[in-house]
Amino acid sequence: MIILSFSSIKETEELAGQLASKLDGGEVIFLEGELGAGKTLFVKFLAKHLGVSETVKSPTFVLFQKYEGEKLGIYHFDLYRLEDQLKKKSITMEEIGISEALNDTSGVVVIEWADLLGENGCESKIGSYLQIRFNIKDYQKREVEIIGKGEKYIGLMESLKNKL
Repeated sequence: MIILSFSSIKETEELAGQLASKLDGGEVIFLEGELGAGKTLFVKFLAKHLGVSETVKSPTFVLFQKYEGEKLGIYHFDLYRLEDQLKKKSITMEEIGISEALNDTSGVVVIEWADLLGENGCESKIGSYLQIRFNIKDYQKREVEIIGKGEKYIGLMESLKNKL
């Protein structure tokens, strides 16, 4: 596990840039944290460093957006609105579009509010991923925890540790 303390937006961008430089396509990134913790901002910076020229917006109302980048594309999911359906197990990864995105190795799958997947057993279907948890410490300070789940992502986390 890596634990970082951030006091500026620039540090969030640096983390996103370091991560983007290590992605090859097919990776899965879980983003967790309360509202306003910096998840969507992180995705915007990640997209920028992957060469996405479009403006990245929170896909809360459409569930996901796909962006094409010069280096890699991004499937950006936001599960916030699906909390009830995921708890009731009345929606599947296929219905959300995650299963299809996981099969596209030309992009990176980024899931905001990924902790909600555990409600439905979906997390275990994905298996391995990089988990980034944003914790608000105060108005400007964030603590960021990075955890690799699975051999590939433990290696990715370790390579990030050496750069941060």
